[in-house]
Amino acid sequence: MSDPIRDLDDFDPQGLLVTPLPASEVRRRGDRLRRRNRALAGVGAAAAVLVVITPLAMFADRGERAEGPSDTPTVPAAGWLTTIPEEFPLTTGLPSGTAPRGGPVRMTSTSAIERLSFCGRVAWSPTGPYLVEDVAGTVYTRTPTEVRGGRTLALYQDAAKATTALELIRADATSCPSQEQNSFLGTSLARDVTAGGSGEESVVVTEQVLAKSGVPTGETFGSVVVRVGNALLLTTAGSPARQAVTANALVSAVSEQDVAVVDSMCVFSLEGCSSSPDPTTPSRATAIPADFPLDDGWPQGGETVEAPSGDNEPVRLTPRCGTDASYAHDPVDRLTARWGQPEDSRERELLTFRDDAEAADVSAGLEAYYGGCPEENADGATYLTQVDADGLAPGSWQASTSQTQRGQLTPYQSVVEVTSVGNAVLISTGNGEGTSAAGMVEDLAGPVAALCVFSDQGCGSAPSGPTSSGNTAIPADFPLGVDLPDYTGDGGVITDPAVDAVGVEGSLCGTDAWSASQIGRLAAGSTGPEYDERRELRVFADADGAVAEMGRLRTALAGCPRDTSRGAERVVRSYPADTGYDDTATFAVTARTGLGGTIFQFTRVGRAVLAISIGGETSTASAVQSVPDLTALTRRLTPSMCLFTQAGC
Repeated sequence: MSDPIRDLDDFDPQGLLVTPLPASEVRRRGDRLRRRNRALAGVGAAAAVLVVITPLAMFADRGERAEGPSDTPTVPAAGWLTTIPEEFPLTTGLPSGTAPRGGPVRMTSTSAIERLSFCGRVAWSPTGPYLVEDVAGTVYTRTPTEVRGGRTLALYQDAAKATTALELIRADATSCPSQEQNSFLGTSLARDVTAGGSGEESVVVTEQVLAKSGVPTGETFGSVVVRVGNALLLTTAGSPARQAVTANALVSAVSEQDVAVVDSMCVFSLEGCSSSPDPTTPSRATAIPADFPLDDGWPQGGETVEAPSGDNEPVRLTPRCGTDASYAHDPVDRLTARWGQPEDSRERELLTFRDDAEAADVSAGLEAYYGGCPEENADGATYLTQVDADGLAPGSWQASTSQTQRGQLTPYQSVVEVTSVGNAVLISTGNGEGTSAAGMVEDLAGPVAALCVFSDQGCGSAPSGPTSSGNTAIPADFPLGVDLPDYTGDGGVITDPAVDAVGVEGSLCGTDAWSASQIGRLAAGSTGPEYDERRELRVFADADGAVAEMGRLRTALAGCPRDTSRGAERVVRSYPADTGYDDTATFAVTARTGLGGTIFQFTRVGRAVLAISIGGETSTASAVQSVPDLTALTRRLTPSMCLFTQAGC
């Protein structure tokens, strides 16, 4: 097998759009870069260059590149800034001590990204499509999860060249197949390209390695490219398979860490920076309102109740893998509340920080802490922790820990939910047999909505959660109940589409099929002798929420070939199915011996997920026979889901 890194080193970048320069101009730029290199030599010598490669060294040429935009923006009065200030905060948002060899991360005068490639072709490098005027980089490792990443800041002669560089990255990534096969390794690479929401324009590329069965291996890669004026910020990150970090969670963490850096890129914009705030002064209000509803959603009563107060003892997070949790920054204000009864203990703590970047640091640090301990053996039990996005707010996440003893799952569960909005971080914990991951998300609706006071938008009539670019309400005439089978003559029941109807239910090794992070729901079904068909449509605040839901399901599938969470052993098997959409999962959960089981199909369209299940006298051998009928029904319903896409109907 060839070495993929050496393959990239030997790659011949033919076809790159490189603007030729006069020899005098090349010498001028080289002299300036050498002066800058000497000034930062002590730093540059210790820095590693991160070579971000397309996973598994894939594959073929894709034809001609798209032409970049032709409109040239207005030039600033003082001209475009083409030298990166030495004080530029490129390392802001990265936790201390996460350099590849330990110690603080540092900005160097070299690019952290040697080249950015898709389908085996170079989409960007410091010398193409245009030679950069100046470049700086930093490399980091988000210990203990081993998520490795890098940032590069590249300046171009003007905004037009920076725009072209970004558009060529977008075009290269988009022109690749959404799923590529590697016949040698028996794996494939699923790629998604979306427009980001940072800077003046941005593009986000997520890549996930799939096993031969189509199940994610857990090996993920993400690239976020942001343009402001004549500057590009390129951030890349990758996670090894054993960490099982979803692509969506990886990119969310990267984007959160980049917020302060993107804000500082105003110095390269047409308008410049309106003001330079005092770094010792908080960028927004830090005092927690006296009436903040921290305990909203909890049951009445309880044996142990502590009303919200800044005088309560701080929340102490349970240590994982022999280390204590810690915050990247000290909070400015704090509010804590508790509720408990036997086998059900709950805590919430709201923290505010000097600015949004500090809050994002704290959230990212905690996510890395829990993600770095997926399995732990202690006190004769095994604790399994899974970290997933939960859709409560952009970048919010949840760490769920289950317990097994002698190979059997116990009723105990521990859940930690973290939501960062503006300069505030809300931390919620639940421990005991009464703890439910889905229930915690539902209970947090009130407190999360109230976090709007710490956001840029403030609190208005719109919800403070993720916003949508289109319709998120499910129309009353959505055809979810079309052609439901009728077994009423045999004592069966037809359930017409309704918000509160029983829908698709199930779990995989203790993980519920749904995360309860949706903002809209509709369900329908039909039952009969030895037959149970369920349909459910869930709509999320944005496409990222729906993507995270599907990623969560695939992660659960990958870790659950056999399910003993309900006592008797059940076999879990995935099947290929052409629903017309890439983001789909079809699988059956059946008794190991005899009859009895259910086959499921989940399909994402835009920010909505359609799920259909058929249960009855299904066996492991016969389940595959239901796939064509299930897929035909999905294909009949998905055209009506066009209103949940950005393009609409």
